[in-house]
Amino acid sequence: MTSTLEPALTLRQAIKAKQSITYTNSDGPCSSLSSATHLVIPPHTFPKSAPTRFRRVDVTAATGPQDFYTLDALYLAWSLQHASAADYTRQARENGLNIGFVSVAARKKVVDWLEGKGSESDMIVPAAGETTTPPGTPPPRSSNLAPSSSPGKSKTLDMPSSSNKRRYVADSHDLDVVKKIRQNEIELRDRSSVLRGTKPNNFTSIKTAYAEKLKKMREASKPGAPASIPAQTPDLKMQARKART
Repeated sequence: MTSTLEPALTLRQAIKAKQSITYTNSDGPCSSLSSATHLVIPPHTFPKSAPTRFRRVDVTAATGPQDFYTLDALYLAWSLQHASAADYTRQARENGLNIGFVSVAARKKVVDWLEGKGSESDMIVPAAGETTTPPGTPPPRSSNLAPSSSPGKSKTLDMPSSSNKRRYVADSHDLDVVKKIRQNEIELRDRSSVLRGTKPNNFTSIKTAYAEKLKKMREASKPGAPASIPAQTPDLKMQARKART
C-alpha cells in the first residue's frame, strides 16, 4: 500500500464496484466492525480508524485532523444508511465513535458521494502538491495572442464587420405555430377583471340628466325667480268618501 493511497477514494471505488468489504484483526478475519482493527477493501487493507482527506460536511475550511472523517466513520455511515437516527447513533457509539462520526443530517450527503454521485473532488481535500483537476484536462488558453513574425502581416486580427452579419429570418413554420398559439390564447381573469367587466361603461346620459337638474336648481335659487308651485296631490280619503255618497 502506497503512502499516497486515499482510503476514502478506495472505499468509494469499492462501493461503486459492489465489492465485498470485510473486517480483520490480529487473529484473522472477524465478523464485526467493533472487534476489527482493519478494513479489507480489495485489494488493500487499511486500519479502520485511518484518517482520510474527506472533509466534514459541516466544515468550510479544514485546518486540522478533527475536520476530517476517519475511514470507519465513512463506512459506518454507508452501511447504516437505512437505520433510524437513534439506532445509527447507538451503533456508532458501540463501535467507538463517540465523537467524529458522520452526523445524521450529513449522512445522506456522505452516502451519495460514496455511491458515486458527484465528482471525486467534491469532498476530498487535495494533499500538498496535488490538484483537483481531472487528468487529461487541456491547459487553459492564454488570452494574449502571439504577434506574427512574418513581415508585412498585420499584428491585429481582422474582426468581421457588423454589416456582414446575417440578418435573422424567422422560420415560416415557427410563425404559423406562434399565430395558432395566439389565436387560441385564453385571457386569464381575476376577481377585479370579472367585476370590472369587458363592456366599457358610458355615463354620458346620467351626466346630462344631472347637469339639467343642477342648472334648474341654480336658476331657482336666483333672486326674482318665480317660485315653483308644487302640484297638489289629491287626498285619497276624500275621493273614497265622495265615491260612497
